[in-house]
Amino acid sequence: MKKAFTLIEIMISVVMIFIIMGVVLEVTSNTKHLFLINKDYNAFVYKSTIAVFGKGKNLYEKLKDFNIRNDKIIHTLKYDKINVKKELDYSMNENINNQNINISINKIKVFDKHHQTVYYSVDIK
Repeated sequence: MKKAFTLIEIMISVVMIFIIMGVVLEVTSNTKHLFLINKDYNAFVYKSTIAVFGKGKNLYEKLKDFNIRNDKIIHTLKYDKINVKKELDYSMNENINNQNINISINKIKVFDKHHQTVYYSVDIK
């Protein structure tokens, strides 16, 4: 008699291979999805720092002094809708060593339709 695998053993091994392949594909798919979400959020954070600083109605006007020549970047900066909202303005005056010190703290919320971030600025005069 020849030694061989039975039909049940072959079917079990094939099912196990498919289960392992499914788990591996699920993990790689989730990793790619999380990477794309993180990449999108990082791009938003970079743009939001531009939105907080500088003057102008869109990001391109705020960066006009940098003389950007790439049309794709100019288009992106002109048409990205990033909103800036000042949420908290706290100010206090202290008299330390006969000097009047003014401390103000501002909370600035920057958001678009998918992301949001918060910046704090502290001014001491």
